[in-house]
Amino acid sequence: MTATAQQTEDGARFWRATLPNRETWLVARQGVLGGSDVAALFTDEDGKSLNPYKNAYELYLEKVGLETQSVEETEAMYWGKHLEPFIATRYQAETQRLIVPLGFTICRTSLCPYLGTTPDCEIPEVDGFEGPGLLSIKNVDLMRFIRQKWDEAELPLYIQIQLQAELAATGHLWGSFALLVGGNRFRWLDVKRNDDFIEVLIERVTEFKARVDAQDPPPVDGSERTTSALKRLYSRENGETIVLGDELRAVAALFERAKKDEKEANERKRLHQNQLLSAIGAAAEAKFSDGSGYTLKTINKAEYSVKAQSYRELRRKAAK
Repeated sequence: MTATAQQTEDGARFWRATLPNRETWLVARQGVLGGSDVAALFTDEDGKSLNPYKNAYELYLEKVGLETQSVEETEAMYWGKHLEPFIATRYQAETQRLIVPLGFTICRTSLCPYLGTTPDCEIPEVDGFEGPGLLSIKNVDLMRFIRQKWDEAELPLYIQIQLQAELAATGHLWGSFALLVGGNRFRWLDVKRNDDFIEVLIERVTEFKARVDAQDPPPVDGSERTTSALKRLYSRENGETIVLGDELRAVAALFERAKKDEKEANERKRLHQNQLLSAIGAAAEAKFSDGSGYTLKTINKAEYSVKAQSYRELRRKAAK
């Protein structure tokens, strides 16, 4: 392992350690919060984690050792790793900038010691920016690009958060994205350090670290991810009987009410669906006067691991 350190005029220290291989890097990363993790500490207006791969509760279970972070290489990870040099080469050709791959490096700062990021590359100083920058390389699935409405001006928040976390951990003032979309569409974009956001980011990371130290999990949310995590965590009963606090009586009442509401809603849904199916009959499409309506077309499924089947699917059609 090689390590370097530096200190700024305001006394902040930044250091980085380069590990010899992925295995040692994974071990070192367990003790810090990586740039790709940080988005799990932020939620959208519906309370859903901005990290599409994990939420704060799942991240907590990983960091306290109650769940093992998956190290298995997925198909997407494989192609991302192998395409990275080609995306970097295209970025260099487009921008005429030099880049320095950082490999299995963990960058940290005294401003937030629990934050430990691994930027893809460093960019030596270029005109228009102060000091060196960071390069974030992304191999983007086409359907994700379309579904999340990526564009050059406004990348998804979790991608932006990752780069801002890397800028926070290195002290760099700017960064750049190199994106390969759908395997054949290249885009790049420069971004500046956002100190106002980084201040909030550091607060979130510090609060999360305090939870990890105190073995105090984040409040559970209503996501399927949290449900799945809880089922994995408590996959077996221990035979004990416990007494619930009175404060959970209201929770139990809300749960029972929600189940009843769900049942009633499903019954109404089936009723209205059946009314439409009865009205449409054998027709392939049905329209209202404004052009909106439904299609009711036959779906054929070939027999693979399940029995071949054919069914009709009711789909809403918008007005023209």
